[in-house]
Formats: sequence, C-alpha cells, structure tokens
Amino acid sequence: MPDKFAQGWKERFPSPSFILITSVFFVIALFIYLGIFIYQNYSLKEKIREAGAANSNLNAEISKNLNPQFVVANHKAKNIKKILSSRLYWTSLYKIIESHAVNSISYKDFSAGENEEDNNIIEAKLGGEADNFTALAKQLTVFRDSKEIKSADFSEAELNKNGRVVFTINLKFSADALK
Repeated sequence: MPDKFAQGWKERFPSPSFILITSVFFVIALFIYLGIFIYQNYSLKEKIREAGAANSNLNAEISKNLNPQFVVANHKAKNIKKILSSRLYWTSLYKIIESHAVNSISYKDFSAGENEEDNNIIEAKLGGEADNFTALAKQLTVFRDSKEIKSADFSEAELNKNGRVVFTINLKFSADALK
C-alpha cells in the first residue's frame, strides 16, 4: 500500500488507545448498570419478603396474646353500623301520622308494634273521633294515598251521644319507613 493511502487510512480511524479507553469505560458502565439491576431485583425484593414475614409473625404474636374480651369488643364495634341501620325510629311513625292528619279529627288512642308474621311490617291502631263520616272517609283517603303507609282500613265506626263518629283505624307501615 502506498504511503499516501496509508496516511489517509490512519487519519480516518481513531487510534487503538482511544478505542481501548472507550471500551474500558463502556465495560465499567455496563458493570455498574448490572450491579444496580441485580441489587434492585434480588436484594430489595429479599428485604421486602423478610419484612413481610416479620410483620406476619408479629401479627400472629399479637393475636395470640390478645385478651378474648378485646376480641369480643372488637367484633361488637364492627357490627355497630349493622345494629344502627336496623334500628327503628318510632318517632318517625308519629311524624308520618301527624303530617297526614285531617284537622276535623282528634285522636285519643294509639298503639303500634311489629307484625308477628312479618317483621318488616309495622301495625298501628288509631282510635279517635271525627266530626262526621265524610271527615273519616277523607282521613282514610289521605292515609291510603300516602307512600309511607302500606294500608289503611277502619275496623269500627259509630256515632256517639254527641253526634261525633267514634272510630278505630288500622294502619300498616313498611319497617323501612321508620329507619
């Protein structure tokens, strides 16, 4: 090869020492990257497993040493929401009846309780006096049109000495209306 061409060849390519230094730095960077990768994948995962096992052991030891009274109290505390959601607010019954009462009717007797056959039904018995049968019919219509009252029927009605109608109305409510 002529000298003229050999000089051009050397000028185009870097020197072998530059290639060697670059390769060494590349290999060092590759080892550092692999070291970090191995540390993250194996070492940290192993530490997480060890911490999880220690946590499980501590939970088992705590559960073993708990007083049974505390376990029962904890169980009752968790059920408090269920207990409160199933509680009936009887004052709601009074509010419903009051909001549907006709002015010309006065109530004297009241009793209420859960239906023995179906716990989701509340039965109420109202006794009172009305000015006339028309007022009583109006009251029954108002009760029957109410969305809170499932049924409204009168079991007895008669005129008293004063010319007023004495009656007893039987109402049925859904227990959900009182929750």
